[in-house]
Amino acid sequence: MTVVAYDGKTIAEDKQGTLGQTSFTTTKLFKIRDNLIIGLLGSLDRAMLLMNWYLSGAEDAAFPPPDKDEKAELVVLANGVLGVCFGDVPVFHEMQDIPFSFGSGDEVALGAMKAGATAVEAVAIACESNIYCGRGIDSFPVVIKPVKKAKKGKK
Repeated sequence: MTVVAYDGKTIAEDKQGTLGQTSFTTTKLFKIRDNLIIGLLGSLDRAMLLMNWYLSGAEDAAFPPPDKDEKAELVVLANGVLGVCFGDVPVFHEMQDIPFSFGSGDEVALGAMKAGATAVEAVAIACESNIYCGRGIDSFPVVIKPVKKAKKGKK
C-alpha cells in the first residue's frame, strides 16, 4: 500500500512497495508536466495500467478490465484539482476537501495536516506508525497555470 497527502500546496507520497513479505523502494508519484502529477496506490501493476490509460486519453472503451485480485487507485492532481479513480470503473471523483489523504495511514496523515503539518511531514508521520508505508518520500509543489482567455476579435 502507500500513503498520499495533499495540503493544497504540495502533494507527497511514500516510496515503499510490498511484494509478499518483502518491502522495497520504488517511485509511485510522477510529475508528468508542471500542472499534472499522478500518484499510484495499491497493486503497482494495475496502477500503472490505470496511469497509462489516463495518459492515453482516458477513453471509457480503453479502460483496463477490472481485476478482482488486483486493486489499485489513481490519484491525479491536474492544475490544482485533485481527482481519484478507484480502479474498477473509468470514473474520476473530485476531492474538494483540503487537506486530503489516501491509502495506508491516511487517517494519521490527515490528522497531522489538520494539526498544522505539511503534506511531506504528514506522510513522514504516517510512515512512523504504519508498516505498509515508508522508505522515503517523493513530493511536488502544486502548480496552477492560468487559463488563457480567448482574444476578442475586432469588429
